[in-house]
Formats: sequence, C-alpha cells, structure tokens
Amino acid sequence: MDWNTYIHYFQGIAMMAIFTALTFTSNDESVKKLKKNWRKLHQLQHSQ
Repeated sequence: MDWNTYIHYFQGIAMMAIFTALTFTSNDESVKKLKKNWRKLHQLQHSQ
C-alpha cells in the first residue's frame, strides 16, 4: 500500500465519522440540547 491508499482510507473514515455524528444528532432533542453547536455540526457535511 502506498501513501495515496492511506489518504483514501483516512478520508473514508473521516466521512463515516461525520455522517455518524449527523445521524445521531438529527432529531429534535439534539437540536434543543446542542443549540448553536448543532448548526455548526450539520454544516460539516458541506465543508468536505
């Protein structure tokens, strides 16, 4: 495996972590609890 393979693996794991966090916080209770941080978290998917 070369360096490019590790980069692709890292990107995949990072995206999986972001989408997992989005999944667990996509409910009304999380919106109320996280307030402004909820919006920042859900804007992560647009920054990739």
